Amino acid sequence: MLACVFNGCSNPALAESTKCAFHKFRDQCRVAGCTNQAYARRSCARHGGKRPCAHRGCQGNARTGNLCMRHVPQKRLCQAAPDCSRAARIGGRCVAHGGGRLCAVDGCSSFSRVRGLCQRHHVSTTADPTTATDDLDVLSHLQLDDALEAFLANDDRRRHHRAESFDIDVVAAVLAQDAIEVDALHVHVGEVGLLEGCGNQNACAMQAPSQGSGHCNL
Repeated sequence: MLACVFNGCSNPALAESTKCAFHKFRDQCRVAGCTNQAYARRSCARHGGKRPCAHRGCQGNARTGNLCMRHVPQKRLCQAAPDCSRAARIGGRCVAHGGGRLCAVDGCSSFSRVRGLCQRHHVSTTADPTTATDDLDVLSHLQLDDALEAFLANDDRRRHHRAESFDIDVVAAVLAQDAIEVDALHVHVGEVGLLEGCGNQNACAMQAPSQGSGHCNL
């Protein structure tokens, strides 16, 4: 019984065929006398089925991009430790040896992954739209904290809501719950209008007519 026609295959050929059961749907190189399997364009790798390496004088086949494995650029390794095999990122160091950027959130020691934030803080800002910083562009975080602290300190009606600290995420959630548009956000502290849009000293110009009070809803 004849063996399979392909180079290096010792399986018996099928009846009325030169190929074994494993290679019966494989094509043979179109070059006469070549028993290699065709890779592309009906040719084996040796006869043009694979692109040659772009390096001058190299007869190897391209593996990564246009270069063979011998001429493909090797990744830079971490230089912080002689036995470290990780890829270098910043300053010749890998992430484990200080070559990564830290998360942009104050006090966070994790490395940034997406848009300057670590995975934990990126997920927390995208999961709840009320905590996104773009929604509070009209006020900085410090301005909003100061305004809320002064408002609670000067308004007798809200004294029982005073807290030891003010969380910007809690403030944003309250504003979203009250359906207040961010671009029309208005904070009135005592008798002083903090934002453009408050036209009076003693009453908020943006209050609803049905309110009948001397202060805005905040």
